[in-house]
Amino acid sequence: MLRLALTAALLFPLVGAGCATAQSPSDPAPPSPSSESRDTLDLDLRQSATVGAHTVRFAEVVEDSRCPPDVQCITQGVARIRIEIDGESFVLTVPGGRTGAGDTDTAERNGLTVTVTAFSPVDAEPVRATLAVSGG
Repeated sequence: MLRLALTAALLFPLVGAGCATAQSPSDPAPPSPSSESRDTLDLDLRQSATVGAHTVRFAEVVEDSRCPPDVQCITQGVARIRIEIDGESFVLTVPGGRTGAGDTDTAERNGLTVTVTAFSPVDAEPVRATLAVSGG
């Protein structure tokens, strides 16, 4: 009798949990993924890529005061890079370092949203930025 009671006590919550997650026919369907395109660009310094009708260019390293690998630094430092979309330039701050007022890792220009997701380590060759680009 005790065994039957323990089995029922263990199985009842599992059956109830399975029922709680079932979707009834009247529930709305989950949202579909966005139809907006999203590209990941790995650009070397001064390299360009085409996204839709736009040209995205990694134009310049404005600042890179990040701590080199295998070195213990007092501050994290900061890296800022200049990106151009169709010739219009703007500066993005690489995530993971010190940031100040007005710093951002994302910008919107000419119908595109650009986010810097990675930047090569200090003193790396080639100097490379990874950008997530959506819209267009």
